[in-house]
Amino acid sequence: MRPTQPKNLMNAVLLMAIVVSSVTIAGCHRGYYRRQADAEVKRLISEKTLDPRWSSVDGNIEIDAQSRMHDPFSQDHPPIPPDDAASHQLMHNVDGKPGYPHWHANGDTAAIENPLWKSYLPMNEQGQVVLSLERAYQLALLHSPDLQQQQETLYQSALNVSVERFGFDSQLFAGYNSFFTTQGRLAAGGSQSNFSNGLGANGQGINLRRAGITGANLAVGLANTILFNFAGNNTQTANSLLDFSIIQPLLRGAGRQRILESLTQSERTLLANVRQLERFKRGFYLQVAMGRNPGAGVRLGGNFLAAPAGGNRAAGGYLGLLEQQQQIRNLEFNVRQLETVLEQFVEFYDAGRLSIVQFKRVESSFYRQQRSLLAAKVQYQTALDSFKLQLGLPPELAVVVDDEFLNQFELISDEVNNRLYEAGNLRKTAGEVLSELDKSISGFAKAKDGIEKDNFEWPDNLEDQLNQIKPSLTAALGLIKSIRTEDIAQVEKDIQRLANNRDSRLEYLESLTTDVAAGRIISNISSVRRKHDSRPNRTRRPA
Repeated sequence: MRPTQPKNLMNAVLLMAIVVSSVTIAGCHRGYYRRQADAEVKRLISEKTLDPRWSSVDGNIEIDAQSRMHDPFSQDHPPIPPDDAASHQLMHNVDGKPGYPHWHANGDTAAIENPLWKSYLPMNEQGQVVLSLERAYQLALLHSPDLQQQQETLYQSALNVSVERFGFDSQLFAGYNSFFTTQGRLAAGGSQSNFSNGLGANGQGINLRRAGITGANLAVGLANTILFNFAGNNTQTANSLLDFSIIQPLLRGAGRQRILESLTQSERTLLANVRQLERFKRGFYLQVAMGRNPGAGVRLGGNFLAAPAGGNRAAGGYLGLLEQQQQIRNLEFNVRQLETVLEQFVEFYDAGRLSIVQFKRVESSFYRQQRSLLAAKVQYQTALDSFKLQLGLPPELAVVVDDEFLNQFELISDEVNNRLYEAGNLRKTAGEVLSELDKSISGFAKAKDGIEKDNFEWPDNLEDQLNQIKPSLTAALGLIKSIRTEDIAQVEKDIQRLANNRDSRLEYLESLTTDVAAGRIISNISSVRRKHDSRPNRTRRPA
């Protein structure tokens, strides 16, 4: 053996240790583990989505750049968000002890949400977000924290499966250590120095372990130690040890039914969560559209046997807002009509044609309708704010709920109602001027017939009265033109549509009459009623 071999061997071992440490440090960072976890989750979920009924679940938890929840900064080195000033002092100094000095190493940010998310919103010229049902659902997919939480819970469920599977994989434990000891010449044994290199941490070498499905445990170990003694003849000693063991429990803790229980449960939970997320997505659409409960979502611990979500008779969600809008329109129409009636009753009461009881009854009805209208508007704004929170939007965002799909169900269009309101306002504004003008014209007629001819004089403000009535006449002509050109055309269009559907409706009514005469419908109703009456413990209402 050449004298330079120990030195070369030591250098080789040191170089290998440095290379292994460098590769480990370079590969084991936050981004590496994050990408590795994403790939593992997608692979596990793809195994559970072979059925086309829930194949849309992909395990992706990346937030779209248009979302309010999107973080535009680095996922692995994010800047520190804004914090309470007094609480933040505890990050740097707590109980008189200095804290971590690099909290601000990645910079600071004043944003707690995506600063650009509003630029992606579909806004009109007034800066309002116009919501149809489809657009509301798309915004909910982007901004809803509830849906994002369900997807992240499924992600965690897949990681649980990965951990359980890792318990049955081959697991390698290795390390490297170096020790240098020296003692002076006055110590026992004289002056000497020792340098040792060893594979494995704490002298345990390299260990390979693998768990079996029946409880067996296989362990293989390799230990290698090189000792350099720099005292005397500079001797070198190398020791290597290879051992293995197999442990198979026979009674306690043995058997596949026990060993595979945790893995089996995690796999079953992941499969159930994949199905549950698909079901939650469909229920989520119903929640946005009708305000219905989407049901139980994804759960890490399983237990999906919860009671199903109960149905609501009253519509909520987007359709509920449309219903409230229509109720407000109906109340506004009633208030306008009652206001017109009240004005007429005021005139009748001033003329002595009504009693105080009759007048107060109409006045009270008008005030009740006004109160109902104000309460309906407050209720609508509260429901709209709740709906915006459900979509993941801030309550202060200006939103307009409008869907042209329901316009076909309007019996009286908003244009007709608005023209009725315009006619009422026109009559109100022009009424007083017309009354004064009527007095002047009546006086002129009497003078023309010879009655009070000598004492008749035209009023000084007659020209002003005529000038005041001109705008009202112009508005009345425009209103009449709109009724002739637009409203009548709309009515004719509705009549034509009814005529087009007349034959199919008559055919349906004739078939219904035939079924009723033959007893088919009555027999079905009777069977359903008998089945309902046969239920035990049913409280019957008196006839």
